[in-house]
Amino acid sequence: MSVTPSIKCRAVILSASVILASCAAPSPYSTATAVERYRKLDCDKLKEYGAYYKTEIAKATVDEYKVFLQTQSLALNQLLFEKNCFAQAGGAASGSTAAAPRPRMGIQVAPVPASLAQALGLNSTGGALIVDVTKGLPAEKAGIEKMDVVLGMDGQKLATPDEVLAAIKQLGVGAKPKVQIWRNRSVKDYVVDLSAESQNGAPLAADQMMEAAAGDFDAGRYFDALKKYQKVVKQNPNDALAWYFIGQSLEKMHDAAGAKTAYKRAIEIQPQGQIADYARQMLANLSPSVTASGKGAQKKK
Repeated sequence: MSVTPSIKCRAVILSASVILASCAAPSPYSTATAVERYRKLDCDKLKEYGAYYKTEIAKATVDEYKVFLQTQSLALNQLLFEKNCFAQAGGAASGSTAAAPRPRMGIQVAPVPASLAQALGLNSTGGALIVDVTKGLPAEKAGIEKMDVVLGMDGQKLATPDEVLAAIKQLGVGAKPKVQIWRNRSVKDYVVDLSAESQNGAPLAADQMMEAAAGDFDAGRYFDALKKYQKVVKQNPNDALAWYFIGQSLEKMHDAAGAKTAYKRAIEIQPQGQIADYARQMLANLSPSVTASGKGAQKKK
Protein backbone atom coordinates (compact mmCIF):
# COMPACT_ATOMS: atom_id res chain seq x y z
CA MET A 1 0.00 0.00 0.00
CA SER A 2 1.34 3.43 -0.89
CA VAL A 3 2.13 6.05 1.73
CA THR A 4 -0.72 8.50 2.30
CA PRO A 5 -0.22 11.99 0.81
CA SER A 6 -0.06 13.58 4.27
CA ILE A 7 2.73 11.27 5.38
CA LYS A 8 4.59 11.84 2.12
CA CYS A 9 4.28 15.61 2.47
CA ARG A 10 5.47 15.59 6.07
CA ALA A 11 8.40 13.36 5.15
CA VAL A 12 9.39 15.75 2.36
CA ILE A 13 9.13 18.73 4.71
CA LEU A 14 11.24 16.97 7.34
CA SER A 15 13.78 16.00 4.68
CA ALA A 16 14.02 19.58 3.44
CA SER A 17 14.44 20.93 6.96
CA VAL A 18 17.27 18.48 7.64
CA ILE A 19 19.06 19.55 4.46
CA LEU A 20 18.63 23.26 5.22
CA ALA A 21 19.81 22.78 8.79
CA SER A 22 22.91 20.98 7.58
CA CYS A 23 23.74 23.92 5.33
CA ALA A 24 23.65 26.34 8.25
CA ALA A 25 25.35 24.22 10.89
CA PRO A 26 26.82 20.95 9.62
CA SER A 27 26.90 18.06 12.07
CA PRO A 28 29.44 15.25 12.00
CA TYR A 29 26.74 12.80 12.97
CA SER A 30 23.74 13.33 10.73
CA THR A 31 22.12 10.07 11.86
CA ALA A 32 22.00 11.39 15.43
CA THR A 33 20.42 14.61 14.19
CA ALA A 34 17.77 12.64 12.33
CA VAL A 35 17.11 10.46 15.38
CA GLU A 36 16.32 13.52 17.48
CA ARG A 37 14.11 14.94 14.73
CA TYR A 38 11.97 11.80 14.57
CA ARG A 39 12.07 10.86 18.26
CA LYS A 40 8.57 12.22 19.06
CA LEU A 41 6.88 10.02 16.45
CA ASP A 42 5.01 6.95 17.67
CA CYS A 43 5.65 3.44 16.33
CA ASP A 44 2.99 3.63 13.62
CA LYS A 45 4.34 6.91 12.25
CA LEU A 46 7.93 5.66 12.40
CA LYS A 47 6.94 2.64 10.30
CA GLU A 48 5.07 4.81 7.78
CA TYR A 49 8.00 7.19 7.37
CA GLY A 50 10.37 4.23 7.16
CA ALA A 51 8.31 2.64 4.38
CA TYR A 52 8.26 5.93 2.49
CA TYR A 53 12.05 6.38 2.68
CA LYS A 54 12.69 2.79 1.60
CA THR A 55 10.51 3.38 -1.46
CA GLU A 56 12.36 6.60 -2.26
CA ILE A 57 15.75 4.89 -1.83
CA ALA A 58 14.78 2.36 -4.48
CA LYS A 59 13.89 5.18 -6.90
CA ALA A 60 16.78 7.56 -6.13
CA THR A 61 19.30 8.07 -8.92
CA VAL A 62 21.52 10.76 -7.37
CA ASP A 63 24.15 9.29 -5.02
CA GLU A 64 24.15 12.20 -2.57
CA TYR A 65 20.36 12.14 -2.24
CA LYS A 66 20.36 8.36 -1.87
CA VAL A 67 22.89 8.58 0.96
CA PHE A 68 20.68 11.17 2.67
CA LEU A 69 17.63 8.91 2.36
CA GLN A 70 19.58 5.96 3.73
CA THR A 71 20.64 8.05 6.73
CA GLN A 72 17.00 8.92 7.47
CA SER A 73 16.00 5.27 7.12
CA LEU A 74 18.79 4.22 9.49
CA ALA A 75 17.64 6.75 12.10
CA LEU A 76 14.02 5.58 11.86
CA ASN A 77 15.06 1.95 12.20
CA GLN A 78 17.12 2.78 15.28
CA LEU A 79 14.11 4.44 16.90
CA LEU A 80 11.88 1.47 16.04
CA PHE A 81 14.18 -0.72 18.10
CA GLU A 82 14.65 1.81 20.89
CA LYS A 83 10.87 2.09 21.30
CA ASN A 84 10.44 -1.70 21.08
CA CYS A 85 8.04 -1.23 18.15
CA PHE A 86 8.73 -4.67 16.70
CA ALA A 87 7.88 -6.32 20.01
CA GLN A 88 4.60 -4.40 20.06
CA ALA A 89 3.78 -5.57 16.56
CA GLY A 90 4.58 -9.14 17.53
CA GLY A 91 2.10 -9.11 20.40
CA ALA A 92 4.26 -9.13 23.51
CA ALA A 93 2.84 -11.09 26.40
CA SER A 94 0.43 -9.18 28.58
CA GLY A 95 2.02 -7.71 31.69
CA SER A 96 5.54 -8.29 30.40
CA THR A 97 7.51 -5.07 30.76
CA ALA A 98 11.12 -6.25 30.96
CA ALA A 99 13.01 -5.73 27.72
CA ALA A 100 15.36 -8.45 26.58
CA PRO A 101 19.07 -7.57 26.87
CA ARG A 102 20.34 -6.04 23.65
CA PRO A 103 23.77 -6.98 22.36
CA ARG A 104 26.27 -4.26 21.53
CA MET A 105 28.62 -5.18 18.74
CA GLY A 106 30.50 -1.90 18.98
CA ILE A 107 30.45 -0.56 15.41
CA GLN A 108 29.11 2.62 13.85
CA VAL A 109 28.06 2.27 10.23
CA ALA A 110 27.20 4.55 7.34
CA PRO A 111 26.27 4.19 3.66
CA VAL A 112 29.12 3.38 1.27
CA PRO A 113 29.78 6.38 -1.03
CA ALA A 114 30.09 5.44 -4.70
CA SER A 115 33.57 6.95 -5.00
CA LEU A 116 34.83 4.99 -1.99
CA ALA A 117 33.23 1.76 -3.21
CA GLN A 118 35.23 2.05 -6.41
CA ALA A 119 38.44 2.74 -4.48
CA LEU A 120 37.85 -0.29 -2.27
CA GLY A 121 37.26 -2.52 -5.26
CA LEU A 122 33.56 -3.08 -4.63
CA ASN A 123 31.19 -3.60 -7.54
CA SER A 124 28.37 -1.67 -5.85
CA THR A 125 27.57 0.55 -2.86
CA GLY A 126 25.78 -2.29 -1.08
CA GLY A 127 26.65 -3.05 2.51
CA ALA A 128 27.63 -0.69 5.32
CA LEU A 129 30.88 1.19 5.85
CA ILE A 130 32.27 0.91 9.38
CA VAL A 131 33.18 4.46 10.42
CA ASP A 132 34.09 3.67 14.03
CA VAL A 133 34.81 0.67 16.23
CA THR A 134 34.38 0.98 20.00
CA LYS A 135 37.40 -0.18 21.95
CA GLY A 136 36.75 -3.14 24.20
CA LEU A 137 33.51 -4.25 22.58
CA PRO A 138 33.03 -7.50 20.59
CA ALA A 139 33.71 -6.16 17.08
CA GLU A 140 37.16 -4.87 18.02
CA LYS A 141 37.96 -8.08 19.88
CA ALA A 142 37.03 -10.04 16.75
CA GLY A 143 39.46 -8.02 14.61
CA ILE A 144 36.97 -5.79 12.77
CA GLU A 145 38.38 -2.38 11.87
CA LYS A 146 37.29 1.06 10.70
CA MET A 147 36.88 1.32 6.92
CA ASP A 148 35.82 -2.34 6.71
CA VAL A 149 32.55 -2.88 4.84
CA VAL A 150 29.89 -5.20 6.27
CA LEU A 151 28.38 -7.27 3.44
CA GLY A 152 26.40 -9.84 5.40
CA MET A 153 25.90 -11.84 8.55
CA ASP A 154 25.53 -15.59 8.97
CA GLY A 155 25.20 -15.97 5.21
CA GLN A 156 22.49 -13.32 4.86
CA LYS A 157 23.30 -10.43 2.53
CA LEU A 158 22.95 -6.98 4.13
CA ALA A 159 22.58 -4.18 1.61
CA THR A 160 22.25 -1.05 3.79
CA PRO A 161 23.31 0.27 7.22
CA ASP A 162 19.77 -0.07 8.58
CA GLU A 163 19.73 -3.74 7.56
CA VAL A 164 23.00 -4.23 9.45
CA LEU A 165 21.51 -2.54 12.52
CA ALA A 166 18.36 -4.66 12.27
CA ALA A 167 20.42 -7.86 12.01
CA ILE A 168 22.44 -6.96 15.11
CA LYS A 169 19.32 -6.14 17.11
CA GLN A 170 17.84 -9.54 16.29
CA LEU A 171 20.79 -11.28 17.94
CA GLY A 172 20.62 -12.32 21.55
CA VAL A 173 23.30 -11.79 24.18
CA GLY A 174 25.73 -14.68 23.89
CA ALA A 175 25.25 -15.14 20.14
CA LYS A 176 28.31 -15.62 17.94
CA PRO A 177 27.38 -14.31 14.49
CA LYS A 178 29.69 -14.76 11.52
CA VAL A 179 30.08 -11.32 9.93
CA GLN A 180 31.12 -11.06 6.29
CA ILE A 181 33.65 -8.22 5.93
CA TRP A 182 35.15 -6.68 2.78
CA ARG A 183 38.78 -5.67 3.32
CA ASN A 184 41.78 -5.49 1.00
CA ARG A 185 39.57 -6.38 -2.00
CA SER A 186 38.42 -9.70 -0.56
CA VAL A 187 35.74 -11.09 1.76
CA LYS A 188 36.62 -12.56 5.14
CA ASP A 189 34.39 -13.94 7.90
CA TYR A 190 34.78 -12.66 11.46
CA VAL A 191 33.09 -14.44 14.37
CA VAL A 192 31.88 -11.83 16.86
CA ASP A 193 31.25 -13.13 20.37
CA LEU A 194 28.34 -11.18 21.90
CA SER A 195 28.94 -12.58 25.36
CA ALA A 196 27.11 -11.19 28.38
CA GLU A 197 30.34 -9.74 29.80
CA SER A 198 30.76 -7.47 26.76
CA GLN A 199 27.42 -5.75 27.30
CA ASN A 200 28.40 -4.02 30.53
CA GLY A 201 31.24 -1.93 31.90
CA ALA A 202 33.20 1.05 30.68
CA PRO A 203 32.14 1.28 27.02
CA LEU A 204 28.45 1.45 27.96
CA ALA A 205 29.22 4.16 30.53
CA ALA A 206 31.02 6.09 27.80
CA ASP A 207 27.96 5.89 25.54
CA GLN A 208 25.78 7.20 28.35
CA MET A 209 28.27 9.98 29.04
CA MET A 210 28.26 10.98 25.36
CA GLU A 211 24.47 11.20 25.41
CA ALA A 212 24.51 13.33 28.58
CA ALA A 213 27.21 15.58 27.12
CA ALA A 214 25.18 16.07 23.96
CA GLY A 215 22.24 17.21 26.09
CA ASP A 216 24.42 19.75 27.89
CA PHE A 217 25.86 21.00 24.61
CA ASP A 218 22.44 21.42 22.99
CA ALA A 219 21.26 23.35 26.07
CA GLY A 220 24.23 25.71 25.88
CA ARG A 221 25.98 24.28 28.95
CA TYR A 222 29.30 24.07 27.15
CA PHE A 223 31.52 23.77 30.22
CA ASP A 224 29.45 20.85 31.57
CA ALA A 225 29.52 19.23 28.13
CA LEU A 226 33.29 19.70 27.92
CA LYS A 227 33.85 17.94 31.24
CA LYS A 228 31.75 14.98 30.15
CA TYR A 229 33.50 14.68 26.77
CA GLN A 230 36.84 14.82 28.59
CA LYS A 231 35.74 11.91 30.78
CA VAL A 232 34.94 9.94 27.63
CA VAL A 233 38.40 10.47 26.11
CA LYS A 234 40.03 9.70 29.45
CA GLN A 235 38.26 6.35 29.25
CA ASN A 236 38.91 5.94 25.52
CA PRO A 237 41.63 8.29 24.20
CA ASN A 238 40.85 7.23 20.62
CA ASP A 239 37.21 8.34 20.52
CA ALA A 240 37.35 10.70 17.53
CA LEU A 241 33.77 11.90 17.93
CA ALA A 242 34.35 12.91 21.56
CA TRP A 243 37.49 14.84 20.55
CA TYR A 244 35.50 16.62 17.84
CA PHE A 245 32.92 17.76 20.38
CA ILE A 246 35.65 18.79 22.81
CA GLY A 247 36.75 21.10 20.01
CA GLN A 248 33.19 22.32 19.52
CA SER A 249 32.77 22.99 23.25
CA LEU A 250 36.07 24.85 23.52
CA GLU A 251 35.22 26.91 20.47
CA LYS A 252 31.90 27.90 22.06
CA MET A 253 33.91 28.95 25.13
CA HIS A 254 36.18 31.10 22.90
CA ASP A 255 39.23 28.88 23.42
CA ALA A 256 40.17 28.56 19.77
CA ALA A 257 43.69 27.30 20.50
CA GLY A 258 42.31 24.43 22.56
CA ALA A 259 39.66 23.76 19.92
CA LYS A 260 42.31 23.45 17.22
CA THR A 261 44.22 20.91 19.31
CA ALA A 262 41.06 18.84 19.79
CA TYR A 263 40.13 18.95 16.09
CA LYS A 264 43.66 17.89 15.11
CA ARG A 265 43.45 15.00 17.56
CA ALA A 266 40.13 13.86 16.02
CA ILE A 267 41.72 13.91 12.55
CA GLU A 268 44.78 12.05 13.81
CA ILE A 269 42.59 9.28 15.24
CA GLN A 270 40.24 9.04 12.25
CA PRO A 271 41.84 10.70 9.20
CA GLN A 272 39.01 9.68 6.85
CA GLY A 273 35.26 10.00 7.08
CA GLN A 274 32.69 12.56 8.18
CA ILE A 275 34.26 13.36 11.54
CA ALA A 276 37.61 14.18 9.94
CA ASP A 277 35.94 16.20 7.17
CA TYR A 278 34.06 18.38 9.62
CA ALA A 279 37.07 18.72 11.91
CA ARG A 280 39.10 20.01 8.96
CA GLN A 281 36.30 22.42 8.10
CA MET A 282 36.27 23.74 11.67
CA LEU A 283 40.05 24.19 11.57
CA ALA A 284 39.78 26.15 8.33
CA ASN A 285 37.14 28.40 9.89
CA LEU A 286 39.37 29.34 12.81
CA SER A 287 41.08 32.50 11.61
CA PRO A 288 44.52 33.52 13.02
CA SER A 289 42.98 36.50 14.80
CA VAL A 290 40.40 34.35 16.54
CA THR A 291 43.02 31.76 17.41
CA ALA A 292 45.25 34.39 18.98
CA SER A 293 42.44 35.80 21.08
CA GLY A 294 41.45 32.34 22.23
CA LYS A 295 44.81 31.46 23.73
CA GLY A 296 44.11 33.24 26.97
CA ALA A 297 40.43 32.54 27.15
CA GLN A 298 39.05 31.75 30.57
CA LYS A 299 36.86 28.75 31.10
CA LYS A 300 33.65 29.57 32.95
CA LYS A 301 31.85 27.20 35.22
